[in-house]
Amino acid sequence: HHKYGFTLAAPSFTHWPWFADHPTNPKIRQESYFVNEVVPLVDRQHPAPVRLLVGFSKSGNGALQLLLRHPELFHGAAAW
Repeated sequence: HHKYGFTLAAPSFTHWPWFADHPTNPKIRQESYFVNEVVPLVDRQHPAPVRLLVGFSKSGNGALQLLLRHPELFHGAAAW
């Protein structure tokens, strides 16, 4: 983050719906946890002007979903 000016996160989750809050089970809040807890933690530990997401397969899909739902938080996503 110091040399290139960005942080890179690779989200991964274990429960359906992947990379989202569960529509009927309030105990499964994966998207809220990532956005409200993980992103601020990464910002505190590795401050950088640009936040990027990356993922492979299911995590790539999740990275793109998070980018589309939170364009104010992430500057881009790579999926493969």
